[in-house]
Amino acid sequence: MSLRSSTISAAPDTTRSDYASDTAAERHESMGAAIATCASMLRSADDRLTSEEIEALRGLSLDAPDARLLHRVLGPLGLADSPGWIGQRQWNRNWAALLKGMAMCAGLHDPTVPLGEALARTDWPEDRFTQMMEARNGQLPTFIEWASRHLAGENQAVNWDDVRRLLFKSGDHAKQLRLRVANDYFRTVYAIRRRSI
Repeated sequence: MSLRSSTISAAPDTTRSDYASDTAAERHESMGAAIATCASMLRSADDRLTSEEIEALRGLSLDAPDARLLHRVLGPLGLADSPGWIGQRQWNRNWAALLKGMAMCAGLHDPTVPLGEALARTDWPEDRFTQMMEARNGQLPTFIEWASRHLAGENQAVNWDDVRRLLFKSGDHAKQLRLRVANDYFRTVYAIRRRSI
């Protein structure tokens, strides 16, 4: 189904339930607040992480992320252990993709720049973008890794909380989010094309 249409088909996800409970909603708020903290931690002027640890984050394996390193970052934020709606392995893999991307793009967190807009500004290929938006949740970390490397190469700031939501939301929440990201992407692509005519 085209991402330009009004709905996006979401792949089934049997590992997580929708965010219906207050506990899940509260955890999401905590995770959202943690993004700004992580962005600050990755700045060179911040001394909470060493340069070696930041470099190690840039090199994190998504298939077997360093649990000690993840705990070093997530432990103080109360996010080292997975909640009931996601297994620890997928929790670690998602956070590895997110922290790896943020480390590659250290200093490039801007809450005012939506993910879709940032990717469009930097000519992220439309077919690759569509594949990412239609990817199953288990495949998303790999796409996030590719997108992060692309954004870092273009020195493009982005709202990393958009990336966090993309990785951790499910069900109807994920459908709505992917539609918004797609709308931001194609709106920006078309605006750029109009200016070039």
